[in-house]
Amino acid sequence: MTEELGRLDNSLMAFMRYVPSHVAPILYRATYNDRQLPESEVMALMTLTHRGPLSPTSISRLLNMQKGSLTSVLKRLEKLGLIARRAHPADDRSHVVELSSEGVALAHRLKQRMERDLKALFETMALADRQAAATGLDLMAQHFRKLEEEKMAQARTAYAKSLNWYHAASPEDRKEYDAFGPWLTEVKSEADMPRRFRSLYSEYRDATYLIKVPRNADRRNLRPGMDLYEAVIAVDEAGVSLARLEETSIWTLKATWDDIAAICSFGDRLQGIWTLYLKDGNRPSISFNRVSSDLIEVVTDFVRSHLTDKAKASNADTDEFEFSDEDLFFGSTLLELRRREGGPFTPLHFEPQGQPCLDAQGNEAISTGVLMLDGGGELVIINRGDPCHPSGEAWFAGNDLFIPYNRITSCTVVGTPAPGSGQFYTLVIQLDQQTIEQPCLEDPKTVVATIWSRSLPKS
Repeated sequence: MTEELGRLDNSLMAFMRYVPSHVAPILYRATYNDRQLPESEVMALMTLTHRGPLSPTSISRLLNMQKGSLTSVLKRLEKLGLIARRAHPADDRSHVVELSSEGVALAHRLKQRMERDLKALFETMALADRQAAATGLDLMAQHFRKLEEEKMAQARTAYAKSLNWYHAASPEDRKEYDAFGPWLTEVKSEADMPRRFRSLYSEYRDATYLIKVPRNADRRNLRPGMDLYEAVIAVDEAGVSLARLEETSIWTLKATWDDIAAICSFGDRLQGIWTLYLKDGNRPSISFNRVSSDLIEVVTDFVRSHLTDKAKASNADTDEFEFSDEDLFFGSTLLELRRREGGPFTPLHFEPQGQPCLDAQGNEAISTGVLMLDGGGELVIINRGDPCHPSGEAWFAGNDLFIPYNRITSCTVVGTPAPGSGQFYTLVIQLDQQTIEQPCLEDPKTVVATIWSRSLPKS
């Protein structure tokens, strides 16, 4: 390869040595009205001859000439009457340059003279050599043309990036982008439906709640026309439908009320996860930003109202628990539930956070606590996600799990840890093929008794 490039280098240098004295006078020598035309003017004339009408920008690019220099060339040719300007056929704000009748006549004379002079220059050269030379020049021209096209493609790409990406987008995409944020948004019309999900609109349009879920992405990295929404939730009188973007397709689920065993809403600072516990054991979920917690609560309560039998909360032999300042999470969650429902929730089992315990690997840890409530038609488990965490580690997670009594098929407590051992009991609740496990430091016997009285036949 190095040897070939060296030979090409030598050949080009040898050829270029003779261009000024033998080739340039033929290609670039011209007179008009006794005036010797400079090489730049001849090149502009011949470019218009071969390419037809062109914009000044195109001529500048083809001749590799600065726009300022080209402007002077075109003014001189126009003054001589060899070129004319006319409006651009596709852009009224621009113009194109074309040969005038005088310019066409001059170009024709130049072409005839060039052909005559080139024939004289090469007439003593063997035919085979002339053909080989022509082939070589054609190959070089093709290569240079390819390089120019690649250069132009790069320039177009750079120019496109430099455009104002917002104004370059369609009005529809700009409208969606303007309305985009981390919040959940109710879909009120087909135009509100994200483009990738629009084929589902006719199926979801009559839903009581039709909600689009935004991508968890930094707005600075998003642009109009991108997929700004990653999921859609549709809830109606028949059940819940979910649709979520996958890499190359849209995953969908349609769950009737009879398919759903329980519902859960998890939060950890701004991160939220809304999960359906299905009877077949699956747990499809949708992630969301908790700035929209109010809307998720409304939808969650709508789902709960279709899952539970209406019943009063028990007057079980449980006193109202006192929540310390350290357990404000549980106390405030209970108050919020009562506010949403407008009725009582009876505490069945409460374990404050911060108790010494052992994690699954037997390491010393601190419990995160749990509160279980009788909501009349459902058992409500409020926990902090994981049952324990290392001492000294801040913990912000919270989990609200709503289990309708009428969905429970069995209930048991696993484990008999010694008092003070720091080991957990496990409350196991079965809902057909769905299994829910809740670790407890104390025996949740009151919860088990309530479940048996509410949903399971007494043995």
